Amino acid sequence: MIAVQGTNWIGSEISDMNSHTTFKSGKPLGHKDFGVVRHRLGNSDTYPTSNSSSNQGSDSPTPLRSDSRSSTGSSKKTEKSSKSAKKTIRSDSAAVSRSDAVEKLKTLICLICKYCTEMPLGGIIQLPQNYILVRKIENYFVSVRENGIASMWCNLCCDAVTATHHCMTCSINLCGFCKEAHERQRSTAHHNISSMLELQKSKEMNKGYSNSLKPNLKCSMHPGFEMKLFCLTCQQIICSDCNILLHKGHKVDTVRKVIKTYQKLLKESTDKAKPICEYANHSISKLATISKKINEKCDQVQQEVELHMAAYFEALEVHRNTLLQQIARARETKMQMILEQQFDLEKRSSHAKAVVEFSEELISIGSDAEILSFVNVLLKRFDFCYKYKPLLDSKISDTLHFLPEVRAPSTKAQNNIPMYGIITTQTVEPSYCTLETEGYDQLRVHRKAELVILSRDNDGMPLCHGGLTITAILKYKDSSARPLPFQISDRRDGSYVISFTPDSTGTLVLSVTIKNKHIKGSPFTLRAKSLRPHTGIFHCCAFCSSKGSKAATCACDGIMQGFKGCGHGHAGHPGRRHWSCCASVLENSECTTANKLLN
Repeated sequence: MIAVQGTNWIGSEISDMNSHTTFKSGKPLGHKDFGVVRHRLGNSDTYPTSNSSSNQGSDSPTPLRSDSRSSTGSSKKTEKSSKSAKKTIRSDSAAVSRSDAVEKLKTLICLICKYCTEMPLGGIIQLPQNYILVRKIENYFVSVRENGIASMWCNLCCDAVTATHHCMTCSINLCGFCKEAHERQRSTAHHNISSMLELQKSKEMNKGYSNSLKPNLKCSMHPGFEMKLFCLTCQQIICSDCNILLHKGHKVDTVRKVIKTYQKLLKESTDKAKPICEYANHSISKLATISKKINEKCDQVQQEVELHMAAYFEALEVHRNTLLQQIARARETKMQMILEQQFDLEKRSSHAKAVVEFSEELISIGSDAEILSFVNVLLKRFDFCYKYKPLLDSKISDTLHFLPEVRAPSTKAQNNIPMYGIITTQTVEPSYCTLETEGYDQLRVHRKAELVILSRDNDGMPLCHGGLTITAILKYKDSSARPLPFQISDRRDGSYVISFTPDSTGTLVLSVTIKNKHIKGSPFTLRAKSLRPHTGIFHCCAFCSSKGSKAATCACDGIMQGFKGCGHGHAGHPGRRHWSCCASVLENSECTTANKLLN
């Protein structure tokens, strides 16, 4: 509960029944059980007792005092002087601040559960003692005495002094000296004190000792008065003086009359609260089960992640080695081709050089007859040198690319984990790339069309990978030149799909470029026409749709003897519902017969 700062100084002697401590005049009053210290408000904040005659007949504690004479005088002087008005305002503000302090003392807040408890009339001292805990402590001491496990000590002595008597009224153990002092004091002289030996003689006496812990409660504010009344307005047990002073005008009844009603009410409330505890315990067990499952699931998922990441790292390493091996093979292949051509060129050079040197020397020093004698041999030799291939093969180039955004083929060595990044020696040539427009020269309005682009390299061979950046422009070929939305999807096998849906009839122009170069045939001209409706009936057969008419016809291949149309179970029947105009089995299709006639 919240501790309220401040101290209340009480001039009279008050006996604290909870801690068995007597606070004398001139010392602060505290309450350890609730951790609360009241504000120091002066003598006017004390509650009335049976000894205070000035407060008898009042319904509530005496209000905070203010200097009525000074305030009255100051109010008379307000017309004459502004200084006296300021004094009045100050006194009023002080009274308001004190009343706020009193309001703060009306409730106590538990520091553990934050539950607010209203302060009863009479202050903290009127809060009930934890009798259950007191009984448990006393019962424990009784059981210890019965079993002879431990000896009893005096509760008032500082040292460990064996107790010889027990005060039934105060519920404390007393040694011989404290017992005599207890009997000499006026406030405790009438207490019921029994000997420890008498209490230990029989179990009946022990039971009596246990039951003696249930005496009539004494009022903490009015010593000597038993609390036999119950204030129904404040829900507080009180004595006769409290009824006259603090609870004047309240609805009050005796404890014997109201105990049955409130005991029944408490029992009913207890029975209603038991399911809450059971539900809470059941919910706690459920939460524990859920928590266990969550922990198990998290551990399982964590293990799966660890295994997957280990496999992923392994696949990455395999993919890395594969790429490096491809680079090494490409290097080896190209270098081998270069060495072969180099060897061929060196051989060709040596042959040509020998023929040239021999021919030059023969021409310079040989006679005419000698030259003519070698003409046939030398010419054939020169023809042999001319038959060599070009000096440099155009296929040999430094073309080698790494495409990190292209997905690599999945392999078992990579645990079928998708990897990205491939090595290629192919270079796209836009002039060799083509667009497959077969069947799409007649586009239909509001029907999706898909055109396929095939990418090729310098040799006209299809590329085996995707990842190219393709730019396209699609618009109507009219005065508005209105563009038409489209999408380009990469199949990752060297082909790309351009998909669009014409929204009106007319001629469309499609331009496709790769690396700012038009592909073969670009720009393309396409025509969009409206969808031709069916002119026939979507029926199961001509016999049923015409109600047995022999003149009814159908475009399907069904033959029914004596009828021009088709019939169930006869040869050529599609076996399902179809259009009589074009024999199409799709209900939401375009009439092909009408298109053939129009085209």
